[in-house]
Amino acid sequence: MITEEMNDFVYNEDGTVLYSVPKDVVGEITLPAGVLELGDDAFRGCSQLTKVTLPEGLTRVGVLCFEGCRSLKTVKLPKSLRFIGEFAFMGCSFLKNIELPRRLKFLGQGAFEDCISLESIAVPGTVAAVSPWCFHGCAALRFVELSEGIKALGDHAFRQCRNIKIIILPESLKVIGGWSFCECDGLKEIVIPPNVEKIGSCPFAFAKNLRSIIVDSENKNFVSVDGALYVKDMHRLICCPIGYEGEFVVADGVKHIGSGAFLNCIGVTSIKFPDGLESIGNYAFEGCRNLKSMEIPDSVNDIGERAFRRE
Repeated sequence: MITEEMNDFVYNEDGTVLYSVPKDVVGEITLPAGVLELGDDAFRGCSQLTKVTLPEGLTRVGVLCFEGCRSLKTVKLPKSLRFIGEFAFMGCSFLKNIELPRRLKFLGQGAFEDCISLESIAVPGTVAAVSPWCFHGCAALRFVELSEGIKALGDHAFRQCRNIKIIILPESLKVIGGWSFCECDGLKEIVIPPNVEKIGSCPFAFAKNLRSIIVDSENKNFVSVDGALYVKDMHRLICCPIGYEGEFVVADGVKHIGSGAFLNCIGVTSIKFPDGLESIGNYAFEGCRNLKSMEIPDSVNDIGERAFRRE
C-alpha cells in the first residue's frame, strides 16, 4: 500500500470521489474505505501501477479510468460495484483475470478492449448488454461465461478474440450485434439461442475455422440449413460459415443474399442460386478467391457494392 504518495491523490471535499492520482505512481495501491467513485481518467496512464484493491462501498469506475495502465496485473473489484465506464480498462495489457461483481449493472463500450493477456471473464446476468467493442482485441481470452439475463451483444463485442473455442450464449439473449465474433478463429460451431430476434451484419466474419451455425429449434426468427444461417421465412440468407468448403447450394425460396454473407469464404468453389433470387448484398462474395462457377438468375435486379471483389 502506498502512503506518502497518496497525499497527492485528488479527492472531492468529503473524500468520496477520487478524481486523479500522480501518473508516476508505482506498485500496489489499496484505496481507503469511504471512496464511492473513481472519476473519469483517475488512473489513466499510470504505466507502473501493478495492483489495485478497491474498497467495499465503491459503486462506479469512471470512463478511461485505468486506460493505458499497461503494468496492471491485478484489480480487486468490490461487490458493491455497479458501473464500469467506457474504455475503463482499455490497454491493460498485463491484466490476466478480473472478477466482475454479481450485481454489476453496466459494462461500458470498450471496457476491456485490447486487454491482450485477459484469459477468462464471467459477465453476470445483471448486465443487460455486453456493450460494443467491450472485449475487442482480447487475444488470449479463452473462457467466457455469459449468464442468463444478458439480452444483447453489441457490435464488435468479441472481435479478434482469437482463442475463444466455445461460447455458450444465454437463452435470454435477444440481439447479436454486427461483427460481434469477427476474427474469432477458435470457434468451430456456435448455437443461436431460442429468443434471439435480431442479428447484425457479418456477425462471424473472418472466423476462419467456423464450420457450422446452429439455431435452436424453438427460435421463431432464424433457422439453420446445412450449417448456414437464414431468416425463418427462408427469404434471406444471412451468412455462410467461413469454414464451409466445396459447392454451396442456396436454399429454395431465398430472395436476398445478405451483406457479407460469404465474405472471405475461401473454401467455397461454386454457388447454386435458386430461381426467384432478387438481390445480392454489399461485399456478399468478397474475398471468395476460389469461387469458380455460379449462374446468376435473370430475376436478380440489385447487386451491391464489392459483391464479387476477389481480394
